Amino acid sequence: MPQSPTIDHSAPAGLFHRFTGFLASKVAERIELYYARQSLRVELERLDYRELRDLGINEAGVDGYVATWRPSR
Repeated sequence: MPQSPTIDHSAPAGLFHRFTGFLASKVAERIELYYARQSLRVELERLDYRELRDLGINEAGVDGYVATWRPSR
């Protein structure tokens, strides 16, 4: 690390840590969404076509429904 008194090395480190924290949170959100969708897919696969129709989901459209589903917070 250069020891120049004219360069402040603390500012980029703070920015770097904020960026990596932001990136980690986005990655964690994507992983959480993936597992939530997989759980939903398993639940929907256990239902028969009548129960799916009651939910407004076509039996052939389960994959499309799961792909666009987002959990409510």
